Amino acid sequence: MRHITSLLFLLGFSITASADESTDYVAEHILESPMNVRYLATSAIDADKTGDALSTQLGYASFDAQQLSIRVLMFDVDWRFAGERQHTWSLTGFYDYLDLSGRNAPALIQPSFADISPLPVSFNADISNIHGQAEHFGVGLFYTRQRAASADWQFGVILETLRVSRFSMQFDSTSTTPAFSGELDYAANYTAITPVIALNLQADSLFGGEYSGRGRLVAALPLPRVGFEGSLQSGAVSASGSSDEAGNGTHIPDPFAGFSYVITHRASGISTDIGATLFTALFEPVIHKGISRPVYFNLRIPLR
Repeated sequence: MRHITSLLFLLGFSITASADESTDYVAEHILESPMNVRYLATSAIDADKTGDALSTQLGYASFDAQQLSIRVLMFDVDWRFAGERQHTWSLTGFYDYLDLSGRNAPALIQPSFADISPLPVSFNADISNIHGQAEHFGVGLFYTRQRAASADWQFGVILETLRVSRFSMQFDSTSTTPAFSGELDYAANYTAITPVIALNLQADSLFGGEYSGRGRLVAALPLPRVGFEGSLQSGAVSASGSSDEAGNGTHIPDPFAGFSYVITHRASGISTDIGATLFTALFEPVIHKGISRPVYFNLRIPLR
């Protein structure tokens, strides 16, 4: 019951406020969803292993949000080195590649990042030619007091960067007279220092002892939270900036809390996080309004 109560608190902590689903709003959320998956994936402790260990993790995630889509290829290397009296340190490096796309469709354009006058503050438009690329990469250091047959607290910090090299779309207004056209682009760099706290629950023996399972509750607080950036070009109008500079608040990145459940094949050490897969599918549309059909799966492979 204590674990259920803790989980409900964490989920409540992670849910964000709702807002009108403009292109800014949807683009911000679809960029933050892969960051949430990364927090779940980073530096889970295998209760069956002691001593130094080196492993790599491969993952795939995809998210849709109204007209926008993102596909993510994930990679990390985790080096765990054991100190005295079950004090364990983990050093993690990760790199995630984000492919951004979308479908031609009507949309609400309401730029939060700059004043676009003499264009209207908000207008309906048909958007097309949606494409872009981004990278999410960083390093993390984690400390765990690893105790046999019990839950372990884990503390860490991640230095991370989300580099959006391009996230553009063409638009043709449909609610204005005269009509106008132009381009939106959400290219930007976001760097954060992210404290992480996790509770690795007591390990379970599964399928006659051939496998082990372990639950994990995770919370992350990326800092600083900054304004969402973008630019708009339409005829003689050229505007760019961030929502913070424009007086519309700080929105990215979001704090996060979630759970995972890692199943490990004891003989080979290969593991997959079915809990993170289920959490992403069930709760990411709640955490980030507008997200649909979220998919995530991973495989961790020991190197030594």
